[in-house]
Amino acid sequence: MGMAVARDLKKDSNYVIPIIGDGALTGGMALEALNHIGHEKTNMIVILNDNEMSIAPNVGALHNILGRLRTAKEYSKAKEELESLMKKIPVLGGKLASTAERVKDSLKYLVVSGVFFEEMGFKYLGPIDGHDLDSLEKTLEYAKKAKGPVLVHVITKKGKGYKPAEEDTVGTWHGTGPYKMETGDFVKSQT
Repeated sequence: MGMAVARDLKKDSNYVIPIIGDGALTGGMALEALNHIGHEKTNMIVILNDNEMSIAPNVGALHNILGRLRTAKEYSKAKEELESLMKKIPVLGGKLASTAERVKDSLKYLVVSGVFFEEMGFKYLGPIDGHDLDSLEKTLEYAKKAKGPVLVHVITKKGKGYKPAEEDTVGTWHGTGPYKMETGDFVKSQT
């Protein structure tokens, strides 16, 4: 935010593009910054790098919201299965299913459509495949033309293209020391 304020005070026209990881998004400072950016309508492009991995396990409502954004295509199937199950409950099943459907549709609209970020004052673009460079470039060019803050939700795979890093589920490759490129084996320090 400070870089954007400095840019505006100098009457420059450069782009300020912070990148935030999905793990950091659930922290208070990140949310405070997003809230302030949205409130001030600051011209910025915030890239949300969503790789489903952080040093510590992601928890909380925002982590769950991002998960639903990632799996929006699976929403319909899960909804149908739940509705079918509820309708099998004697007497109340039909009413329960109808009410649940309305609640779930409202939640889907809020979460899947990016309304969460839009309600914070951002134009939401995504989610997009962060490894599809053509799509990423087009999205960023579009974002540059927008007035006010834009959040570009980018789905990536940590370590993409390097098998040992791609297969890491515990964060070993988050920050590494020396290793053998061919095998991914770590080399003991010679100190």
